[in-house]
Amino acid sequence: MNTSTYWIFNVALETGFIYQNKEVVGTETKRYFLQIESGSIVKIQEEQPKENVTYIDAKGLLLMPSFRDMHIHLDKTFYGGPWKAPIKATGGIFTRLQEEEVLLPQLKPYTKERAEKLIDLLIESGTTKIRTHCNVGHVEGMHQLEATVEARENYKDKVDIEIVAFPQQGLIRGKPVLMYRMH
Repeated sequence: MNTSTYWIFNVALETGFIYQNKEVVGTETKRYFLQIESGSIVKIQEEQPKENVTYIDAKGLLLMPSFRDMHIHLDKTFYGGPWKAPIKATGGIFTRLQEEEVLLPQLKPYTKERAEKLIDLLIESGTTKIRTHCNVGHVEGMHQLEATVEARENYKDKVDIEIVAFPQQGLIRGKPVLMYRMH
């Protein structure tokens, strides 16, 4: 039996809208069979297929596209650690910059571990594409980026992670940082 080809049955797909007073208040659904080959839907049909392949019961759940989180900070998350209350940004962005000068060195031992916990949470919630912003600069050096690259490598078969590295503390305010070449 080919495990890269299988059928999902009893899966709900939206087929139309339900209206009340000319406003959409819900969707109509119908149950289908979906043929999956190498991770892609290749066929949708109402009748049960005749092939002798693996079947997975969707239990009537609605099939939806995966989610994309296009702005997150995997490199400086508190997720997976002790709860921390936010500090009021009385000085605007400069409050956050001062805060990071203290917090980023404290987070350094946990950067990769917490990034991976947040990635797990995102995957559990249906996310398959992540764009993370990542600090580089005089406060954190290249650590945040390197830890995020390691986490991305560990999840390369589960989720697509794009990394945008940027100097949060600014190019002029801080000391120079060595450039990092991605390959």
